[in-house]
Amino acid sequence: MKFKITLLIFSTMFLYAQPMSNEKFTKYKQMAPEVIDIINNQTQAIISCFEREKSLQNMNKCVSVSGKSIETMIIKLIPKQTNKLCTKNSNNKLSFVWSDKNYKIVISELKKTIDKNKENKQCILKSKTVEEYAKCLVKSKKVS
Repeated sequence: MKFKITLLIFSTMFLYAQPMSNEKFTKYKQMAPEVIDIINNQTQAIISCFEREKSLQNMNKCVSVSGKSIETMIIKLIPKQTNKLCTKNSNNKLSFVWSDKNYKIVISELKKTIDKNKENKQCILKSKTVEEYAKCLVKSKKVS
């Protein structure tokens, strides 16, 4: 499962970096929806865990199952919010700033990530070519 997620990430990076042949797109199209579902299910499980108890201790407990920290989760899943949600100490180590507002932002941003993944999955499923997929992604970004 971890291999499929890594492969999807690399495939997506290459998709944006260089043109993808229709043959490669067909392989990507076969694999990506399942991987997106796995990512969304894992993200939803984290959200559900966060919502059980509103506390920094609970958030850390929920994320620790993955062996990562809350800061690592923020950097990887919602990087645009890192500066808003975390502070750096003198050693450049990030620390999540606990507040009710930041707690709500994390949950909201994770839900947005799931929605974006669903849009991406729909684009993959309805596209027959790389060009159609690219147009769909551009269109979905304009709508969001």
